[in-house]
Amino acid sequence: TSNWQIGEVIVDPYQLSIPTTTPAGNYQIRVGFYNPTTNARIPITEQGRAEQDNLGGLIIRTVQVIE
Repeated sequence: TSNWQIGEVIVDPYQLSIPTTTPAGNYQIRVGFYNPTTNARIPITEQGRAEQDNLGGLIIRTVQVIE
C-alpha cells in the first residue's frame, strides 16, 4: 500500500470461487489490512468507496447467491 496514490483505484485480479453447496442469500466480501511486521490490523481512517465495519475491515461488495 505504500506505493498507492491518493484517489487511486486498485483493481485486484483475485477471483472468488463460490462453492456450489453455498446456500442462497446475500454475502459480503470483506477485506482487512494488516501490518506484516506485527500482524496487527491497520486502522481504517478513510474508507473511500467502501463501508467500514467494526472489525477493522472494508465491506467491498455484497454478492447474491441464487439457487
